[in-house]
Amino acid sequence: MISGIYSATSGLITASEQQDVISINLANINTPSFKEIQMTFNEVDSAASASELNGVKTGIIWDRNEIGGFVQTGRSLDLAIAEPNRYFLLLSNNGQVVSRYGHFMRTPDGLLVDSNGYLLLGATGPIRISADASNISVTSNGTLIADGEEVDKIRIVTAINNNSIKRISANIYKPDSELSIQDTESRILQGYLETSNININDIFVKMILGSRYYEATQKALRLIADIIQLNTRV
Repeated sequence: MISGIYSATSGLITASEQQDVISINLANINTPSFKEIQMTFNEVDSAASASELNGVKTGIIWDRNEIGGFVQTGRSLDLAIAEPNRYFLLLSNNGQVVSRYGHFMRTPDGLLVDSNGYLLLGATGPIRISADASNISVTSNGTLIADGEEVDKIRIVTAINNNSIKRISANIYKPDSELSIQDTESRILQGYLETSNININDIFVKMILGSRYYEATQKALRLIADIIQLNTRV
């Protein structure tokens, strides 16, 4: 009986965690470059835990890194990376971070920053464009040109492995260390932004299935409680 309670309770916990993940994904369906969070479930290994209890637990949680799509903005400082698992390298107040969100702006002193104020880094450091430059273009290899003169080349990096960078906001990641990322080549699309890779139909299917699973574990717990009550009546 105790084993049944544990199994049903573990199911409730994991179902609740799944709904939390679904809620985060749904809330970020329109967040540019957001990557869907996915999770797996594993059976509790009673032998490994030296217990007779069985149940389910949360397995691996990871980001699905496939590209969602591109939307054309026509804006010269809107940039998108054409290949997956590539990132712009940015400098924040707390060190280097990476992101696929390529909406950049020019500060009064010419520095290129994202919406958080993080500096876009090039081969020579933070990229700066003359304040009076009017014709700005970015080649497919990331070379930035202002009024016909080459300014810098945008640094594009990739993670050594999926666990070497950690999400710190919807579309910003923090490398574990400088050794967690390495420079790479990628094709840059000027005048485009990457959309999220959330599929609304898949999200609703997962939400319905998760809700049904949660209800099933609730019914199992109520049934066990009824059995216990019957067996303990005087």
